[in-house]
Amino acid sequence: MDRLIAKWGGGEVLRKAVSGMLPKNRLRKERLARLKVFEGRAHPYKENILRVVNGGGQSIIEHETVKKTLAEMKAKRAAPAPTS
Repeated sequence: MDRLIAKWGGGEVLRKAVSGMLPKNRLRKERLARLKVFEGRAHPYKENILRVVNGGGQSIIEHETVKKTLAEMKAKRAAPAPTS
């Protein structure tokens, strides 16, 4: 494995591994074209990565942002539909 990574780089080894897992049909080439592999930690999508910090044992429902969103959704459902 180390020789493969040294020869082609980690990104190409990963691309070949994913290629082997995809079904062998006409969609394979399109799916591989959408795969983006970056060497190291630098990539242009850094601002799109979401990190959810939950305290030890805290449920996702106890998270303040989730509570707020759920309350808004319940309020929208409870509001009567406008009649025309």
